[in-house]
Amino acid sequence: MKKSKIVRILAASALLTLTVSATSFAARGDKEVDVNVGLATSSDAGYSAGYGYSSSLGTGFGLSVGGGYELLDIKAIKGSTLQIRGDIGYNHWSASSLGADFKFTRVPVSAGARLYIPIQPVKDLRVYGETSLELSFDSYDYPSNNFGGFVVGGGSHSETNIGLVPGAGVEFVVAPNIFVGGSLRYHIVSGGYLNALVGVGFKF
Repeated sequence: MKKSKIVRILAASALLTLTVSATSFAARGDKEVDVNVGLATSSDAGYSAGYGYSSSLGTGFGLSVGGGYELLDIKAIKGSTLQIRGDIGYNHWSASSLGADFKFTRVPVSAGARLYIPIQPVKDLRVYGETSLELSFDSYDYPSNNFGGFVVGGGSHSETNIGLVPGAGVEFVVAPNIFVGGSLRYHIVSGGYLNALVGVGFKF
């Protein structure tokens, strides 16, 4: 009888622990990693070095991997936390013009802070706003082209740019210590662009 009671107590305790893990988004000291994929909107920084003019590269591919640490509980907003974090991204565009194929790549490395606010009427949902400083490692390739016997352009170019990245997003818990989310980030940098991403994250 006692063994059966102990088993029931242990089972109830385990269930309570899982429930708290699933419904509590974060507390001071929590850590997370997340992976996101999506779109990188038009960037107009890719053509100019090769041909002396600038033109849009259209929509490209975006990827981001990040990690954060819950630094502070914000008492002024119930349940909110301030997270410090770092992210590294990969964005790629390609386009054709005058028979030539252009390729442009940006690798932003950023560090900043994110403020999380729970949405009380919706269980397991919270939104956030963020701001980061960015160091963007950019490179583009532009092939040579033949205009009536005159060869124009050809080569590659790399540069590093500093920028600011404001953003906003939403996260939703789907399992203990696992969440899915979506975000928008605008890169205020030479040839600015917008990332629209969805992804999955893990807390530990």
